[in-house]
Amino acid sequence: MSEVNLFAVSGFLTALTSAAFAVIVFIHNYKNPLNRVWALVALSVAGWGAGAYFAVTSRSYEEALFWWRAANASVILIPVFYIHFVWTFLELHKRLMIYIGYSLGIIFLLADLTPHFIFGVRYTFNSFYYTAPGPLYGPFILFFFGAFAFMHYLMYKKYREVPEVKRGQILYFFLASALGVIGGGTSFLPVYHVDV
Repeated sequence: MSEVNLFAVSGFLTALTSAAFAVIVFIHNYKNPLNRVWALVALSVAGWGAGAYFAVTSRSYEEALFWWRAANASVILIPVFYIHFVWTFLELHKRLMIYIGYSLGIIFLLADLTPHFIFGVRYTFNSFYYTAPGPLYGPFILFFFGAFAFMHYLMYKKYREVPEVKRGQILYFFLASALGVIGGGTSFLPVYHVDV
């Protein structure tokens, strides 16, 4: 009997639940820009989960490298769509940050096709291949966490200015997304040989 790869199981469950969540949110009110952008955030998380599942169940270096590049393409889009979502959710008007987010996303997506973003993969945990970073991976991680930190700062700032109902929405979203970033952010640890 073969061992169960818990990382593969978590990737599969992440892909399944996030894709279902995206469909539900989109169908509920597809005319609402907030629903459409959140569906994109959820689909990006689903893409990461699916790519991670296929990467860690790969049987060869080349196959794992392909799937980690695909998974990272989705990871690149998560902060891009998250910025767009928070900007829309908070009803902010100056859209420069959205344009910066999409521009950086395009740059990192193009880099993802090269060894400058993902140099290769390495065998880890005695069971599967994991991303080996190129020189542009570090700047991406700064963008990833910087985007979430700045959006949380904006939510904190806006929280004090809005009516009570909107405050509740901001508070719950702030806490839920902070938990998601902390949990999902641990996936970057093995990239830098922190094999926990």
